[in-house]
Amino acid sequence: MYLLGNRKEKSMKIIAYKYQSLTPDVLNEKQAITYKARDGLEIEGYLTLPKGKSEDKQTKLPAIIFPHGGPISFDDDDFDYWTQFLVSRGYAVLQMNFRGSSGYGYNFMKQGLASWGQAMQDDVEDGARWLIKEGIADEKRMCIVGASYGGYAALMGTVKTPDLYQCAVSFAGVTDVEYLVKSHRNYTNYEIVKKQIGNDYDKLWEVSPLKHAAKITKPVLLIHGSKDRVVRVHHSEEMLDELEDENKDVQYIELDGGDHYLSNNEHRLTTFKAIEAFLAEHLAE
Repeated sequence: MYLLGNRKEKSMKIIAYKYQSLTPDVLNEKQAITYKARDGLEIEGYLTLPKGKSEDKQTKLPAIIFPHGGPISFDDDDFDYWTQFLVSRGYAVLQMNFRGSSGYGYNFMKQGLASWGQAMQDDVEDGARWLIKEGIADEKRMCIVGASYGGYAALMGTVKTPDLYQCAVSFAGVTDVEYLVKSHRNYTNYEIVKKQIGNDYDKLWEVSPLKHAAKITKPVLLIHGSKDRVVRVHHSEEMLDELEDENKDVQYIELDGGDHYLSNNEHRLTTFKAIEAFLAEHLAE
């Protein structure tokens, strides 16, 4: 919301809303949580529950594991429309600041360098298992959803732990980590990209979902903008081809002219309607 303050009158009034219909009574509060990763590292995150479910410990909820993009980024307790949409549809949503996230100091961030598909991925899995152990999530109704690096983590989750999730949604997700690094060769940030992601191309291919399409046993929804300049649409197109070649259950939506950030409202509506239908199909009781 936008507010106008008057120091002389000591007053403040609301003059405009970005999302006028999203008043506090319809939004769901994010709860700060912590859990231990398998090596003992403490991971902070946020759990958002549908209204009326915070005190109800008897009913396990269908759950969404929602790792952030970046991966040098972080989730906090601010409003984000992805989480609020998913929770409004009755899902518990867990976001975690896995190792490599920013905001926790240099050493914590450094643990994520050249670590795609490794300990960072384990942190996401450990969060999902924590949610089940706490009695919040129904282990038979859990899906992993993500965008950008989060989309990569969603696909790798189905590769590394095929029995943990019932489905996966990747929006603008990286599927070929080797290609991602090589595609920066002609840009000034190439050396930085190699330090952040790695330059051992054999290793990068090993941690690419594209290589392991045959291992994916659960339904996958891929969504990508055709004009994405951060993660090229090539990633989802190649993943679609591999999954189809393996006769996997995959749906693909390409957003014509879409970018990496769902800037276009029509694309947002298309994306969220597709996600809603996909989750409802695969997480139904």
